[in-house]
Amino acid sequence: NVAVTDRQYSGQELMWDVTYTMDQRGLRITPEPQHLARCILFFGGSFTFGEGIDDNMTLPYQVGEKLAESTKTFNFGMTGYGAHQMLAALELGLVDEVVDCEPTAIREVVYQAIPTHPMRAAGIAPWDDHGPRYELDEKGEVVYRGHFDDGYRKHLRPLWKKAQKSSIYRRVFGKWQYLRRPNATDIDRYIAIVERTQELVRSRYPCAAVHIVYWDTDW
Repeated sequence: NVAVTDRQYSGQELMWDVTYTMDQRGLRITPEPQHLARCILFFGGSFTFGEGIDDNMTLPYQVGEKLAESTKTFNFGMTGYGAHQMLAALELGLVDEVVDCEPTAIREVVYQAIPTHPMRAAGIAPWDDHGPRYELDEKGEVVYRGHFDDGYRKHLRPLWKKAQKSSIYRRVFGKWQYLRRPNATDIDRYIAIVERTQELVRSRYPCAAVHIVYWDTDW
């Protein structure tokens, strides 16, 4: 139940000046249906949340507007999020706390993925200090292990960020938006997170289909 103004500039040029309106659930607003018959859940990062665009321009809002007679859409996206937040929200019961739909009324789960989500799930996004941490077990399945800043990591992450400001560090390891470059384990972890999400959806919402919208890039 708050509205926040966001203005972003590129030098002196205004890129956007928009308002983000959050509902009583803590999610960005979507239309309320005339009568509730089915629900669609949306997950992802800034593409799903709608960074830089008005409330009624987000994908969850647009879909909710098209199906406003009987369908409620829920926008679980947030800038900087990835698949690990999606899995944690489902696995730890955060979704069920705020979605006022019967399990059989949830018909679609939509996840918008981008190429950097494996790095985010690996905990190497510098902004995601307290994100949910998943690791692969001996069977290759993901297990929730707390947060990225638990234990010794609470002291390691600030040192990691400080090292990135060093010209020597950048010369040796390269300039990179994330704390390090991704590896094969990061990709395996990410795929396992998405697969585990699909399993959870099938078990909890028997009438739901999972859709993955992958935004590719030039690289």
